[in-house]
Amino acid sequence: KKHLIELMEHLTIVRENIQIMTTKITDHCGQITSLTRVIILVILAILLGCNYRQFTNFTILTSSLSSSILQQMQTWDFGNAIAALVAVGGYMAEHLFSRKQAQMEKQMERVEAQSHQLLVPVTMQLHRLWHGCIMNFIDKHCEDVLLKKDEYKETLIKCTNNMERWGEGSDAFHLELPTRYRHAVSFPWALEVMHEDYNIMRVTHPRELPLILHDEILKCDRNSTLWKSYEAFIRYSYLPAIERIGEIIDEHGHLMEPVPATRMKEIFKTEGNGYGIKWSHAPRMWFYSHMLAYVDSWKELLSKWDDGSYEEIRPSIDFPVGLLRFNIEMQQIVAKVEQNLIGTSQLYGHANRV
Repeated sequence: KKHLIELMEHLTIVRENIQIMTTKITDHCGQITSLTRVIILVILAILLGCNYRQFTNFTILTSSLSSSILQQMQTWDFGNAIAALVAVGGYMAEHLFSRKQAQMEKQMERVEAQSHQLLVPVTMQLHRLWHGCIMNFIDKHCEDVLLKKDEYKETLIKCTNNMERWGEGSDAFHLELPTRYRHAVSFPWALEVMHEDYNIMRVTHPRELPLILHDEILKCDRNSTLWKSYEAFIRYSYLPAIERIGEIIDEHGHLMEPVPATRMKEIFKTEGNGYGIKWSHAPRMWFYSHMLAYVDSWKELLSKWDDGSYEEIRPSIDFPVGLLRFNIEMQQIVAKVEQNLIGTSQLYGHANRV
């Protein structure tokens, strides 16, 4: 008896909710009959969270009223009951579809912003920095430093061997012999900045230039042609490029796509970033934060040059050379999502094109 009282109180609350639902459904399927109310009662009872005990009590009540329910069934209109079910099902399906569509639109909006405002611009500027600025400067001074000085023959032989390895079809980087530089050997010479070995990419590096060229600049006279070339390179090529990267990151860095720690280990062949933090615990935006600090450190150094102090030729913060590979990895992740959503992406193009 006590259970029946508790159940009736619960059903009273449910019936009040049914009256509201009944009014809305009537507009779609006409007058709601007794069977319709029972069906909706069960649906709403589930949605309102009937627990196991209440469901058991409901079963007991149903058994005690079975005879009266069987008598009423003769007057129930099954047509309206089916119509009510279709109306409720249609409403739920439309709601789920609208919610899914809104989620896809939101996802597409973010993917486009990631690709167009952050990842593609940063990658473009990094290629500008590497291929347009650094490689051009290295190639420009390759003959004066690497090719003409006998003390660097060992390095020259190593770089030449690397080129021959590419020519034999090495699949390490899928590289080909360079044909557009003044000196083909300048390209493998420059790769020592970005790579420890053919299959190991650096996270950071303490220099922007190969060691030999760096040391030649460090010890040269500040009125020499080499120094004037280097200072012009830093002021008018290198610094504008890294400043632009810093501006993009500072404005749109919140759009970054996290790269899993396991993937970071695969790319850089290390457990951590080399600064005491494992990839599993390092902030996902660590490369971007390091780059911002790196840009500021160059501005600080140039302020010393402006005051006539030329003892230092680069800042104390390491060059985040791994940022290019990290940014491309994020690009690939986002491009796959974009490809699945609309069949095309900034990185891969259309799915039906090679």
